[in-house]
Amino acid sequence: MTLEAAGKAALKVLGAASQRKKESGDGCLKFILAGLLVAFFLPVLVTTSLFAGGVEADQEDLDSKVDELSFFEKTILTGIGASMELLEAAVDDAELTSDQRLQAELLYYLVLAEEPEDEETIDTLIGCFTDEEMDDEELIGAVNDAFDLELDAGQYSRVLEHLRSTVIDTSGYTDPLTKNNLDLVVWAQEAQKHRWGYVWGTYGRILTNNLWEAKLRQYPDELGQYESFIQLNWLGRRTVDCVGLIKGYEWLNTETGEILYQSNGFHDWDANMMYRNAQVKGAMDTMPETPGIGLWKEGHVGIYIGDGTVIEARGTLSGVVETTLNPSGWSGWFEVPGLIYITEPEETEPVTEPVTEPVTEPATEPEEAAGDGNRG
Repeated sequence: MTLEAAGKAALKVLGAASQRKKESGDGCLKFILAGLLVAFFLPVLVTTSLFAGGVEADQEDLDSKVDELSFFEKTILTGIGASMELLEAAVDDAELTSDQRLQAELLYYLVLAEEPEDEETIDTLIGCFTDEEMDDEELIGAVNDAFDLELDAGQYSRVLEHLRSTVIDTSGYTDPLTKNNLDLVVWAQEAQKHRWGYVWGTYGRILTNNLWEAKLRQYPDELGQYESFIQLNWLGRRTVDCVGLIKGYEWLNTETGEILYQSNGFHDWDANMMYRNAQVKGAMDTMPETPGIGLWKEGHVGIYIGDGTVIEARGTLSGVVETTLNPSGWSGWFEVPGLIYITEPEETEPVTEPVTEPVTEPATEPEEAAGDGNRG
């Protein structure tokens, strides 16, 4: 079983447990069971996008969880290929947004009746997405009316929030094939919107159990004091540290959704190194109104997104947050080394010279141990 299939299958098990037909009389209990299954699977599967872009997970943990399933659940896991193909085709035909796609595929398994290849069920579900601006409560209301259900919008939103926090959506990028300041802004906004966490030495990958344990061994002093908080709040989410918020974008493969250490020609620099190697930089009183420039102070960086607003990975207890620019709180600004700086979405040509003779040392750590240096 592939990771992607297992991810889809986990939600199929979730759906089978969470049927809330009004005539059943025990919908609340089943929805609670569905929530437990989500809590059981998601920390293991930790999706980048369960259905569009594959699944990032620890194979050993996943195998052990699958082994614990009942015969009935394993049967469900292996019997959903046809229904997935039908659903994905319907989603494509309806030209749903990436977020609507995620919701359609989640809801499909919450409302799916016994027929796994029921095209009428799929068409009815797709018909519930009448407006791109629908909020979760409006959508769940439409689904409840269409399928005679009593799904709770608040509980659904909490499940969906976890899924959204793991998705990397590049649909709003100006040019996914280049690394540029405008797409860095979109990357940072998505991280803040979906409440990415903060863990020292990480750069945007999902915090699996194995990654967390590796980081805890690597940085026992920095992370040990926050162990309980991180496990409760950030495990299963994407996490970064201050400079990791920038490096994650630099190392992102926009075609696969993978974040590969030191890829795309970008270095593993800490906050101070990144600032020192910037070819264009200055004091705060000279800062241009350019979205995507970096802000620096000793041991910490942030990303200016325009209109007096900054996004930064502020600390373990805060995660990725949006703040108001306070020039006195920063020592300088800089253009992130290696990025193309453009002022209009139509422009794609570089306007700065590439970094030469970087002040750095060869990285010798494996990927899971990467990211040493000053953090914010």
